Amino acid sequence: MIQVIHGEIWAEDLTELNQLMLDYQSCLRFACCRFSKDKMEFNDVRRVAKIKFSRLNSRQSTDAVLEGQTNYKVFLVHQKELLETKLDLEKELKNKKISPRKKIKLQKRLKKIKYKLKNPRIIFGGQEAWNDLKSGKITKKQWLDHRNSQIYARGEKSRSGNVNIRVV
Repeated sequence: MIQVIHGEIWAEDLTELNQLMLDYQSCLRFACCRFSKDKMEFNDVRRVAKIKFSRLNSRQSTDAVLEGQTNYKVFLVHQKELLETKLDLEKELKNKKISPRKKIKLQKRLKKIKYKLKNPRIIFGGQEAWNDLKSGKITKKQWLDHRNSQIYARGEKSRSGNVNIRVV
């Protein structure tokens, strides 16, 4: 059984927790880049991440690498779906019976998809927050706080949950 707990922590001094989340998110991004750019295997990425992010313990760095690998796999699935959509749109555009208005709409959509396929990217911290940053609705510091304020922890039933992070 999988249990997901979302929560907020209120305390006077959160510097250690903020540093832990920053290191975790940095490790996650590092791992995702190692999978996408260097085509490294899980254990190789985990070994390098343990050395590079020595403030994280073994379990935390493994969780970050696992989440980075998952993000990369989801990205690959999304790219594959975009390619299939591109092929479908091209096939539909060859149809001579579509109206000029619909043809323009399909061409616009196809242009967007081609751009996404030509310039693939993963945005950490969320697309909406990234767009808010680009449009000036939030500052870079607010965006960085949003991007780096997450942590993931796996627990095992035999150990009564996660030994590093406990909800008390």
